[in-house]
Amino acid sequence: MSEPDGGVPSHWYASPPWYADRIRERLGRDAWGLESTVYASTWKELCAKAERQQDLYSQLMAVTA
Repeated sequence: MSEPDGGVPSHWYASPPWYADRIRERLGRDAWGLESTVYASTWKELCAKAERQQDLYSQLMAVTA
């Protein structure tokens, strides 16, 4: 969890174990939804966003396999 900084409220964030930028470069438009970092204001929201990222990553990797 981040710390508040100069008017920016604290938030939760997570980074994936893959390089989203490289995947987007390689796969183009299909991978635009893949994020380098996911942000949310609550832990529950972060978990949901991270799960959607994992699902998208799995779908992309299944297509390229």
